[in-house]
Amino acid sequence: MSEQSEEVRKAARFAAQGLRDGTLTVKDVMGLTIEEIAAIRALAARYQTKGELDAALRLYGMLASLDPYNAEHWQSMAEVHQLSQSYVGALLCYEVVALLRGRDPQCIRAQADCVQKLGRPEDATKIRGYARAFSMFGSSASFGAQRSLRV
Repeated sequence: MSEQSEEVRKAARFAAQGLRDGTLTVKDVMGLTIEEIAAIRALAARYQTKGELDAALRLYGMLASLDPYNAEHWQSMAEVHQLSQSYVGALLCYEVVALLRGRDPQCIRAQADCVQKLGRPEDATKIRGYARAFSMFGSSASFGAQRSLRV
């Protein structure tokens, strides 16, 4: 076995282990720069602005796949899902945002809007109450009941 192919195998094992344990993302393995990621985000935003929501969603989804720990990618995907009236998809993306960024009132209100659009006004009212509590009490507010609301 050549020295070069052994190095490639070692690099592949390192990358695979990093992807498994969360210390590396596909973006890291591929060597994408911040500028390249920003260019893809800009293109996705342009598509979103022009109303080409499927194209925007594909690009934001690609970004989330490349860098799954970046809450902005998930937030953008949630917003496009919401614009597309894909409220379940939006809720799923907002949940990832909440896991990555923590609960913030804006994200919680967006979730409430989605739940409202899904025909569950009582649940939406409860979620808006959590947003108000979070605004007043910050991270000490309890969101256990919100997590029990399932789509």
